[in-house]
Formats: sequence, C-alpha cells, structure tokens
Amino acid sequence: MPNRWTIIECAADAGRIYPSLFPGLWLPSRVRTCLKISRVFLVAQAGIMFAVVLVTVQLGIFRGFLRSTALIVDRAEADLWVSSEDMVYFELTPSIPAESMFLIGDIEGVTLTEPLLLPSAQWHSEGGQIAPLKIIGFNPDGVYSSPGM
Repeated sequence: MPNRWTIIECAADAGRIYPSLFPGLWLPSRVRTCLKISRVFLVAQAGIMFAVVLVTVQLGIFRGFLRSTALIVDRAEADLWVSSEDMVYFELTPSIPAESMFLIGDIEGVTLTEPLLLPSAQWHSEGGQIAPLKIIGFNPDGVYSSPGM
C-alpha cells in the first residue's frame, strides 16, 4: 500500500502530517499554501460577488425610484412648470394660490395654464387599517390627460 501522507518540513508546519494529493509526490511549501488559501480565496470571491449583486440591486431600485418620481414631469408636454418656492421635491410641495395660475396665464407668450394637484391622504379600510394615499388631480381634457399613467 503506497504512502498517502506527506510530512511537512517547513518551519511553520514542522511535524504536522497532511494527506498528499498524489502519493509519493513531495509538494513544495508554496503549493501547499496555495491549496490551503484557495478555500479562503473562494470564500472571499463569493463575498465580493455578493456585494456586487447587492450594489447592482440597490442601483436598480434607485434608478427606478428616480424614473418613477420624474414620470409626471417627463410625460407632460409642458414647456414650463411653476411651483411654490418652498418646494422640497415634486411630491412634497405646498400648493400655490389659484390666482397665480391666472396671473401666469396673462403673461405674453403663455398659451395655456393648468393646475396639477398632488395632495396626500389616508385610506381607512373596512378592517380598520390605515394606508397612505397619493391623489393626483388634473384636467382630463387638458395636456395632462394621463400624467405618468
């Protein structure tokens, strides 16, 4: 029966016995180290691949969020949007007075003004649960007949 064990003679592993991959073949210390490290290397590569997948998923979610929040503006055929100066972002802005729409309509070169309302509300279901609700108010016969829908 051939000897399937190799005695390691390097200083770090002195006296330890490891199974040999090839019976009767003495493996240099560097090769043995690479074989031991290959498991660690594969685990590290798996961790890196997992991190890349997570970043890719997060970027996809972020791009989808950006696309969905700007959808109303992108699909409308308006040349100019007028909003409150206290606007934080498109869906979180206070309404401007209705008189402002008529004042803007009186400016030379303005052919059409239409209001777009984006209030928030709460939906109370029959089971007593409360859900947030976004209401989009627009003129169905106007330019915004289907804003982002």
